[in-house]
Amino acid sequence: MIWAHLNDQLQYETERGLRRYIPEISSSEGRVLCHNGREFLNFASNNYLGLAGDPRMKAAWIRGVEQYGVGAGSARLINGSLKPLHELERALANFKGTEAALLFPSGYQANVGVLSCLMPAEGIFFSDALNHASIIDGLRLSGAKRVIYPHGDVAALKQAMAAARKDRPHAPRAVVTESVFSMDGDLAPLPELLDLAEVEDFLIYLDEAHGTGVFGLQGAGLAEEFRAHPAMQQRVVQMGTLGKAVGCLGAYVAGPQLLIDYLIQRARTFVYTTGLPPALGVAGLQALEILQQPKGPREILWQRINFFAEELHRQFPERKFAVHSPIFPWIVGAADEAMALSATLRQAGFWVNAIRPPTVAAGTSRLRISLMAAHREDDIRSLVAALKKGTQSP
Repeated sequence: MIWAHLNDQLQYETERGLRRYIPEISSSEGRVLCHNGREFLNFASNNYLGLAGDPRMKAAWIRGVEQYGVGAGSARLINGSLKPLHELERALANFKGTEAALLFPSGYQANVGVLSCLMPAEGIFFSDALNHASIIDGLRLSGAKRVIYPHGDVAALKQAMAAARKDRPHAPRAVVTESVFSMDGDLAPLPELLDLAEVEDFLIYLDEAHGTGVFGLQGAGLAEEFRAHPAMQQRVVQMGTLGKAVGCLGAYVAGPQLLIDYLIQRARTFVYTTGLPPALGVAGLQALEILQQPKGPREILWQRINFFAEELHRQFPERKFAVHSPIFPWIVGAADEAMALSATLRQAGFWVNAIRPPTVAAGTSRLRISLMAAHREDDIRSLVAALKKGTQSP
């Protein structure tokens, strides 16, 4: 029976220290979370700006529910495409500086849906080695050739393209990369990729899941900082999520109108799924308004990021740290050691998750520390002190 096989697999994961468990959180998503009756300082959330619990966001969601109800009722191509979703798509296109945008139920479904249908079978995808699992799955489903290049290495990418050109000189090509890498917190070399796209004539698929709301003059992501580049309008497809810094749920893809028209026909994760709750449109519009306000939560977030970097250098002067974003990986190595350090911090009142294979490569298990605008300087100071104490323990 299949059950014996499943049990063996679970036992194998348990013995290797890789089995996952779902914690039940009994509080809202914010600076402090509650688990099993105890409160913890939350350093594991992607709610970077604190919008998931913002009173303005909650009020907007309630307005949406009161006017349009809870669910969309059907796929968007039938009658589940309520007005607020269209309004949010138009606002997202303006926000991202593109002709159009399309909503998807999640970032995973956006990446799988778009990448699986974007490229013809004779095409070639060049994918950063540290891209998210949703990107990997979408590329596998595409049927196109996949070339993996070393993380962030533009020189290696050029070499891979030269080799592929000899084999398939006329094949359409696309480079796929995250803008802010979800497990390492570092940034894609976007200026170099944009320059190369002009020379080599390829498309860039840019996953802004962790860049949206954090980077850019108005929070529109890393791509916003290079919007004037000639490659941006016709050579870049931008994907991003609404469930992280934006504080809601779902995802978007933004680019030329031609792309969006095509995805409406071919992206299976859009066509064959129920539309997002209409209240999302109302809450999403509210989030975009908050994001673009001067001296808002993004400014506070970057103050916290810079303070965290200063504390790391103060507590660990012998080590060189680079903090690029709200995500900081404390590399441990072995999975069991990462779990032990996470447990030590948990006992001290800090919720910081250990990330293990297969999410990250073997030997690179880590703590993934996430910063939020809601954090206080004392929270950060205490976390770094606890981290130092935990790493010095025998």
